[in-house]
Amino acid sequence: MKGLFKSKPHTPVELVHHLRDLLPFTAVIPDVRKSKRREKICELRKVILEMRTMILRR
Repeated sequence: MKGLFKSKPHTPVELVHHLRDLLPFTAVIPDVRKSKRREKICELRKVILEMRTMILRR
């Protein structure tokens, strides 16, 4: 029952695509709200952490 709500691990290709989608939000763009930018940067941190753990596991 413990693994019932676990999300499936992302493939390396999915992680790279997601990372590339999030990178433009690191630049200060006047059109993007601060809260949305913070949210995207937090998501970017999670993607980088997941990539790092994937690399270190091998």
